[in-house]
Amino acid sequence: MSQREREREIARLREEISLLTRRESSVIAMPSGPARRRAQAQITDARNYLQKELDQLLQSGRAERERMAVAKPVLTKTPPVGPAGEKAEEWRPSPCDVTKLPLQKSGWEELSFTPQQAQALVHRDRGAIKAARAKVARVKQQGETLWCPIPEIVHELTPGNLSVYAYVNIDGRRTHVGTLSAPLMRSGGEGVFVTKSSDVHEYGVLADCPGIGRKMYERAAQIACQQGGRIIGSRLRSSFSEKLWKRQITNNKATCSGGTAEVFLAPLDRLRQNLDDGLITVPQFVQLTCNVQQKPTTDTWPCEYVLLNKEVCGEPPGAKPIDLSGLRGRGRYRLTTASRRR
Repeated sequence: MSQREREREIARLREEISLLTRRESSVIAMPSGPARRRAQAQITDARNYLQKELDQLLQSGRAERERMAVAKPVLTKTPPVGPAGEKAEEWRPSPCDVTKLPLQKSGWEELSFTPQQAQALVHRDRGAIKAARAKVARVKQQGETLWCPIPEIVHELTPGNLSVYAYVNIDGRRTHVGTLSAPLMRSGGEGVFVTKSSDVHEYGVLADCPGIGRKMYERAAQIACQQGGRIIGSRLRSSFSEKLWKRQITNNKATCSGGTAEVFLAPLDRLRQNLDDGLITVPQFVQLTCNVQQKPTTDTWPCEYVLLNKEVCGEPPGAKPIDLSGLRGRGRYRLTTASRRR
């Protein structure tokens, strides 16, 4: 079972256990008697069965994480060789202290901890923290050079949609680690690919070697240009995708459409849940949230859409801009927040 499938199954089991708990509340209100006792017994048996399955999944996730930590599949001492002379990126220590768990981070509730929670998590991951401290020392003090693997980025273009996939060699296996999806829409007589979703689900790889998501966006932009269109940042963006698009605007590679976009909380929720469940360690969590965007006070991001400029496709800067008004009001998102254990 892949990590993504495991996460989905864990979410399903949690939801079923929650439904049983709510159902039990209504059963308690029934008059005392054999019917009430039978109903309670059925709920208890079903909940115990589901909880056992959930515990097994969480334990298998911890075992996989420990196996990956021992195998150390991501970093290498010699630079990997990529296609067409592509160079590997050197691993560098995080600007944040990955041996400590901040109690608050950039205003996000999802990244907040009580002192007791932080202490328990740090104690649980003391082995991973010790290993992270040793790895930083190898690079900073001993001058050792570590290299990230070169991700293999491929795309699939179908009528109405552009998909980009990222693969990395992990423990000798070609492993799928991320997906970007961008459906084709029409606006101002021109085709635009609006990013619907982007996810790098192998957190261990992403924590050690960030940039895989950026490479998927770059490939999507390249293919969109080849198709005579452009890539657009959607109106529902996580703190991670917002950071990427804000950088494009700062570098004059993208244009803000005006208006505001909704904040997508699911990635931060999923990171927190993975930390609580032991699927990622404290050093990985701190690495992944080190430079997270500040939570906006309005709960919205500036720019309803972010459009990649024509110059990125090699066209003159004076080209007629795309009218994005045709996209407004389409594809409304229902913002949901996954349940979290605190």
